[in-house]
Amino acid sequence: MATTMAETGFDLTLSEEQELTQRAARDFATEKVLPRAAEIDEQGKIPPEILAQMGKLGFMGTYVPERYGGPCLDAVSYALVVEEINRACASTGVVLCSHMSLAIDPILHHGSEEQKEKYLPKLAQGEWIGCFALSEPASGSDAAAMRTSARRDGDHWILNGTSLRANRPGAEEERDRGVHRREGHAGVLRRQAREKAWDPRFGHRSAHLSGRPRPGRQSPR
Repeated sequence: MATTMAETGFDLTLSEEQELTQRAARDFATEKVLPRAAEIDEQGKIPPEILAQMGKLGFMGTYVPERYGGPCLDAVSYALVVEEINRACASTGVVLCSHMSLAIDPILHHGSEEQKEKYLPKLAQGEWIGCFALSEPASGSDAAAMRTSARRDGDHWILNGTSLRANRPGAEEERDRGVHRREGHAGVLRRQAREKAWDPRFGHRSAHLSGRPRPGRQSPR
């Protein structure tokens, strides 16, 4: 049912571009995602081809500017895509939302130009999947109690700690100390860490980006 401006005080009518985006997302969700929703829940992982198709349609980087490989749509269009994908499969919707809000968004709004040029094009096109490592064995998802530390070493950072999990497609893996290629997904990891304490109790938290596995980073089964 349409909501009028007289009822709300502002206009909720979708633009032509927003309607086209909604229709494309609804068609894709109905034809490609919904038939495999039960399989996704049973197996605990998202088929790589679904994420690849979402990337080609622009769903994996909805509001990313064109210069970084995105379609440069607005926030309403992103909300419409999220709504349609979640209607068909909430698991796929969570991967999409995490990819956008926990990986793309921080890079887009707070990353350096070098980071934007390096990460955003592949993230926006679904070639890389963004994930977020916060939960730890001793502190869960309590960022204030995290024990992973970050120490600058010349031009690099040394991260020391263990993540309980990183949100990403392929939830069959329960423990993770990094990001890696598995089940057809290449990833970008956003990792929270404690730097030199500003406050003796909480300290300062920072976010670090990493890609392929490097020496010293393990992913035990």
